[in-house]
Amino acid sequence: MNDREIWIYDEETYKNFFLLCAINVDTGRRVKFQISSLFDDRKKIFEWLKNDVDTMVGYNNLGFDYPVLHNLLVNLMDIKASEAAYMCYSRAQDIIEAPNPWFNMIKSPFRKQIDLFKIHHFDNKAKSTSLKLLEFNLRMKNIKELPYSPHNDLTSEQMLEVIDYCDNDIDATKLVYEQDVTQKAIQLREELNNVYKIDFTNFNDTKIGEYIFLQKIREKLGKSVLGKTYRDKITFSEIIFPYIKFNSEPFKKILDWFKSKTITETKGVFSKIPFEELESLEGHYFKQKTVGTQKTLNVIYKGFQYDFGVGGIHGSIEPGIYESNDEWFIYDIDVQSFYPNLSIKNNKFPEHLGQTFCVIYNTIFEERKKYDKSNPINKALKLSLNGAYGKSNSEYSELYDPKFTMSITINGQLLLCMLSEKLNESIPNGDIIVLQINTDGITIKVKREHRELVEKICKEWEQECKNLTLEYSEYDKMVIRDVNNYLAKYTKGGVKRKGAFEYDLELHKNYSMLVVPKAVEAYFMNGIKPEDFLRSHNDIYDFFKRTKIPRAYKLLKRREGQADIEEQRISRYYVSNDGYSLIKEMPPLPSKVKKASETNDPDEIKELLKPRNTNVEAGHLCTVINGEYDEKEIRKNLNYDYYEKEVFKIINKIE
Repeated sequence: MNDREIWIYDEETYKNFFLLCAINVDTGRRVKFQISSLFDDRKKIFEWLKNDVDTMVGYNNLGFDYPVLHNLLVNLMDIKASEAAYMCYSRAQDIIEAPNPWFNMIKSPFRKQIDLFKIHHFDNKAKSTSLKLLEFNLRMKNIKELPYSPHNDLTSEQMLEVIDYCDNDIDATKLVYEQDVTQKAIQLREELNNVYKIDFTNFNDTKIGEYIFLQKIREKLGKSVLGKTYRDKITFSEIIFPYIKFNSEPFKKILDWFKSKTITETKGVFSKIPFEELESLEGHYFKQKTVGTQKTLNVIYKGFQYDFGVGGIHGSIEPGIYESNDEWFIYDIDVQSFYPNLSIKNNKFPEHLGQTFCVIYNTIFEERKKYDKSNPINKALKLSLNGAYGKSNSEYSELYDPKFTMSITINGQLLLCMLSEKLNESIPNGDIIVLQINTDGITIKVKREHRELVEKICKEWEQECKNLTLEYSEYDKMVIRDVNNYLAKYTKGGVKRKGAFEYDLELHKNYSMLVVPKAVEAYFMNGIKPEDFLRSHNDIYDFFKRTKIPRAYKLLKRREGQADIEEQRISRYYVSNDGYSLIKEMPPLPSKVKKASETNDPDEIKELLKPRNTNVEAGHLCTVINGEYDEKEIRKNLNYDYYEKEVFKIINKIE
């Protein structure tokens, strides 16, 4: 790199004030540029970019900050400063109101842009995460929301507050940038840029995988546009593998049901099923009525419920503690690269791509074996293997063919049912217990005397299933709440945590009250009483929670005899012995607003338009701490009984 360096930046736009703040990631040097009737730092911004900046890092900077800055540099350098500030505000509003954020992207920025929002895929609805939520997760001293509406004209004093707020956002973005997961993601993209000669800088993992796969297919087919395959209907009997066979009545019935089914869309195909469509399964499934239909497709075999879904099969034994001992052991059996190998071994592919799809799939699978797991190419090829199946059900992808998607997921579920049936029929009754089944594997508790038989059955299943490969793990203990929430202690050391038991979370998850899963694990794995764990736990932050209130709502602190105090919508708090009730104030229902518009009675109108209130922690007091705090004072005020009850909510469901 030349003398120019990496800077993290953020912008604020008001009608009479534009602000750009930045910090150098290596030296910590800060800069602030303002444009208003009082300041005109446009030339300074230009000189800074020219002389000091090589790379700019932001949070949603591709979709917001950089387009505003680019417009400033290209179009607003020769007008009055106050007019330039207003035009920056106007451009920002256009961006916010645009129907698609991609319309705002600048294809050739003056300086390289790294967008952490894009890299972590926080622009995906399922992972959508604001910088404020990350401030909580990353334990920022100060969690700050924008102090004034961007539609306001600011006074000089208010401008100072906004500068302080922007600096805090810079610190938050720097924290995200410095996370190990972020640094590894950036490094991976830099290495892949060199290998594939493609700019992956701001691609999320799924997009990287899809792009590599499509690039290889384009090269093989010699086409730049691959197309898609749309389906008016999908007949399941045409896609079920001929070697799928069952001996037991329940599984025979479910196989026949699948073969009789034709669908016109994939969404919700295994849920809200009319009961008349399930007559052939009568007596073999668990009825879960919802709106006059069956909630989810399932079948009962030897007392265990197998639930079918578009993503894969799942099922779990009753909540409880399941342990290995001298007589029994717990075996977790997974299919290696299950969905990719189903395609490769069975020659299944999106119709418009033909068998070349399987050739490429297999090439990538075999190529990945050549690289150590620490090698970035290994990671890229893994992303490609996983992304190819996932994108086959996306209308926005050139891998799209919903028939291919359903052929993989339906056959995958039925094949795991075959494995379960083989194990249950070959091992004497009472000597095997199915604990869980989930997407790509099955977990069983079985008597040790049958270990060789289990592995023999698994080998036979592999051969029958066109040489799929099974992988094995052994657990000393499983603590199960349900299929998505469990603890598993590996025999070779280490603990697998899922759902409510997780505390080493991905950045976009909710980090509230992490002391609870830690206390639950300490109880089940080490025999430590929750009350002892909680009172001796030395990380006070693990007790904190956060609110997430929609923009149209308010968060209020309420105490009898005092006026309500409005807090930030995203606030950090803990449940305390002394404090306030935290109230979420919501607008009146649309039906009441409509009714109010139809009456002339002032009292009735007032009653109808009264905001709705709900208590964030019903029956408990809370203390909000969005700034610095005194740990000793918190410990004096902490409501340990509340947290202990939260721990026992999980424990009691299991015990």
